Amino acid sequence: MSSREFTEWLAYYRLEPFGADADDRRMAQLMALIANVNRDPKRRKQPWTPEDFLPNRAPRRSGDVGDLRPRIDAAMAAFGGLRKR
Repeated sequence: MSSREFTEWLAYYRLEPFGADADDRRMAQLMALIANVNRDPKRRKQPWTPEDFLPNRAPRRSGDVGDLRPRIDAAMAAFGGLRKR
């Protein structure tokens, strides 16, 4: 895989996440949906959220990716690619 292809995959992942983390997120959304359908609003006033089913993770905020340049540079260096400054 060339450094260009790797960078393209990183960009694609930012738009459409895939892998185990994305699968866990989708499952948490499904679990929240099922829990809310069966929720007794008198006993639990607040609806469940997907984050309630991902206890070991911080809630994900939209667009919160941080600065990717150091990670891209490190990956490109590891694969023998050239770093742009």
